[in-house]
Amino acid sequence: MAESKPSFRECLNNALAVCELPEVSVESHRWELSRSNPGIALLSLNQKVYRLVDRNTLELGFSEWLLGARYCQDLLEDNNRLSGIDSTTRMKITDKATEGRFYVVLYEDFTDPEGEHLPLFTVFKDPDGHDYVLELNVQNIGRNQLFSLLLAYALSVSNYPFSLSKYDTLGDYLKLGAPSIVQRHSTEMVKKHLAKKVVLNRDLCTQCFRCVPACSELKATPTPEGMRLLGPAEDHCTNCGLCQKRCPYLTPHLKDELPTTFYPDMPLYQGGECLILGGEIGAEFSKWLSKESKNIENFPFQINQIYTGDSIALDDGQAKCRIDQKEIVPVSADYESKRPLLATRALFPGNNGESEKVIIRQEANVAVLLHTKEGHIEMDMVSEVQLAGARVIGVVDQLKRSSITATNKALQRMADLGLVAEGDNLDNLVSKGKVDIVLTPYLKAVSRQVQTMFLELTGGVSRVMAPNIIQA
Repeated sequence: MAESKPSFRECLNNALAVCELPEVSVESHRWELSRSNPGIALLSLNQKVYRLVDRNTLELGFSEWLLGARYCQDLLEDNNRLSGIDSTTRMKITDKATEGRFYVVLYEDFTDPEGEHLPLFTVFKDPDGHDYVLELNVQNIGRNQLFSLLLAYALSVSNYPFSLSKYDTLGDYLKLGAPSIVQRHSTEMVKKHLAKKVVLNRDLCTQCFRCVPACSELKATPTPEGMRLLGPAEDHCTNCGLCQKRCPYLTPHLKDELPTTFYPDMPLYQGGECLILGGEIGAEFSKWLSKESKNIENFPFQINQIYTGDSIALDDGQAKCRIDQKEIVPVSADYESKRPLLATRALFPGNNGESEKVIIRQEANVAVLLHTKEGHIEMDMVSEVQLAGARVIGVVDQLKRSSITATNKALQRMADLGLVAEGDNLDNLVSKGKVDIVLTPYLKAVSRQVQTMFLELTGGVSRVMAPNIIQA
């Protein structure tokens, strides 16, 4: 009988067990979780006590405890508390403090020698799904343990079905005045809330577009062959039947009875939250990930180098920063179906020395269609996407390549950096599952097959994006 592989959580616990906790020499530096009365949890942090208002339970044994308003106030009033982060993160916290939330993160299986749970670090979650790491419990927890847990936490929040900074546990918007609708942009959420899917018979469709005015979920879009109907989306479909009265080739089917091509057993990119580490925290983590993590026994991740070199973005003709991207793959059977993480380190030059930022997010493969004569639009898009922590692939229409090679700035820049997919077109890359998102100067440059494929896989058309998106 074959021996079963340990779960990711077991691998993580084995790695933590071989690392020793540091000695705490100053009692005032200790982070502690305590309860003054039944039902009231408190966090003692550097001689200050904060009430923990609420708790979110995540995968892998992690939990987030919501910190009260006093933590935010103390943080903004004491510059020393934020000495480990960069100036950009400070500005973000100051601007979004009233819109975001502050949490302290704990891991269920990680305790001190007395058996008490140790708080790991604090994060600020803004409404856009960015989690900024603020303070690390380096006084009570060793570097190997702390950064290993931080990676596992990033894996947990990046694979969470919806953002807790935007929605509550019922899927409703948290902001007052916003429409209270269920977030259905995840295929899992769609499958959960709707039993049937409206399917278009594309072989019989005459492209008359009579169904399009009946419902905004019927998506028509420009393609190289002209305007074409892609089919029904599922973002807000309620199976009301109105579209079916316009066309006999639109019919509802139970999702469980559809071919598996509609819901393949592949880890679709779902977005998820991302972790941002800036300043000294980012520098320490980058050093640990590149060198020290390799020496940890039973380390639950495999680190693969993806790219290192200059950024695509330019500043006065020079690279804006240096980019280092690493793929972080969980090495356990229960997480083989999950998407890996991508850690992007950006090292910026400056008058006061170099500054850096690390973004850890679910790996996203973004194809940029290089199509225009001069490439200004593509250059703007691809520069921002790489700095946002995504993996970038330049794709060129081979029939058009000879006419734009000498003039398209984005093509020239990406070819110099080795970021162009040579000898492969967009249709092939998408069909092989190598592309999660497509960026294009205009939609009519993307084939109907590609746009339809994303619609079938995800239930929406948001994976193909252009600056001048036309809504039918």
